[in-house]
Amino acid sequence: AREKVDTLVSFPLHGLDAAPFIPRHAPTEPPPLYDLYAVTNHYGGAGGGHYTAYAKSPGDQQWYSFDDSSVRPVSPESIVSPAAYVLFYQLREGGEAGGGLRAAGSAASSPIAYNGGAYNGGAYNGGAYNG
Repeated sequence: AREKVDTLVSFPLHGLDAAPFIPRHAPTEPPPLYDLYAVTNHYGGAGGGHYTAYAKSPGDQQWYSFDDSSVRPVSPESIVSPAAYVLFYQLREGGEAGGGLRAAGSAASSPIAYNGGAYNGGAYNGGAYNG
């Protein structure tokens, strides 16, 4: 039987270094660093449940929790949890530490998503069940 995995998968809020996963990344270039800007959470089992989200406001840099009609500020420490299901990262301007995030939707924004710890029907999901 397929069951949802509720194992905590640690992930960085800032500075995810994608260089080891980019085959043509030149060692002399600054590493491509990504910062987390949103997380989809899943509570429940493989057959159903409830989804919520965390997102970081580009205006005030505050993290917010979105749960149906409720939106409230949350601390960054609450973002990493076993409920994290899909992570959304965005390339830093210049790709290096201290750079700002590029505007979402721009041709060069390079957002990436990573499924970090819940059942997802057989695709890669960060070391948990992958069917």
